Order: sequence, then structure tokens, then C-alpha cells
Amino acid sequence: MAVADLSAFAWLLAGSGVLARVDLREQRLPARWTWRLGAGLVVIHGIGVLAGAGGERLGWAMVGGPAFGGLLLGLHLASPRSLGGGDVRLAVPLGFQVGWATGNEVATGIAAVTALAALLTLIGGAVARRGRLGAGPLPFGPGLMAATLLVTAWYC
Repeated sequence: MAVADLSAFAWLLAGSGVLARVDLREQRLPARWTWRLGAGLVVIHGIGVLAGAGGERLGWAMVGGPAFGGLLLGLHLASPRSLGGGDVRLAVPLGFQVGWATGNEVATGIAAVTALAALLTLIGGAVARRGRLGAGPLPFGPGLMAATLLVTAWYC
């Protein structure tokens, strides 16, 4: 992993920790923290491009953000009670990161993140219910962030 990739991974890990904690407790993803996560990724990868990491990866990142955000927006519009607006907002910086990590395999990366996030959320829900931690709605954000970290680690 290049320095820019490690820096972005560390930023994503830290931001995911903050956002997951809030989502698990409050069932929401604060916009200001979501946009800070995205802004940090843009800055880190922008510096990476200036340092010679290759502009092509930035191009794929610019495809990944809107593609993933658009996918989750479509799901949100189809079933607003099942997927919140915070998850849609979160998908943009996560898609940006997936696009950077996967390059021209961005569609495969987004599909992998979506499938992994669903699986991780279902497993987390089963564990929470077995431990009787509540029967409320399952937050999807922590699963999205964990899946993005796994896909990023796999590709980088």
C-alpha cells in the first residue's frame, strides 16, 4: 500500500469509528461527519495524485461516489423506511474510496460492498437480538463502513 492509500485507510477507519458509534446509538448519521469523511478522502487522494499516484484512480473515484450514492438513493426512494438519507449521503464518500481502490473494477467493488454490508448488518442484527440488545431497526451505516474497509484492504 502506498502512503496515500494507508493515509486514506486510516482516515476511513477513524471516521467510520465515529460514525458507526453514532449510528448504533442514535440511529442516524450526522451530515457534518459524513461530509468531513468525504472531504478528508478527497484531500488525501488529491495529494496522492499530486505526488504521482496517478490521475486515473482519481477518475475512477469520481465515478464511484456518484454511482454508489445513486444506487442507494434509488433504494431509499423505493423504500424510505428501509434505508435512510444518512446512508445515501454516506455512500458518496464510501463510493469515492471504493472507486479509488478498485479502479476500473468499480462496479464489482460497489457490488461487493453492498453484499458484504447486507451480510454484516444481518449478522450484527442476529447477534444483537440474541443478546437481547433490542429489536429496533438495524443501522446499515456500520455495515457499509466495515464492508468498504474490507474491500479497500482487499484491493489496495
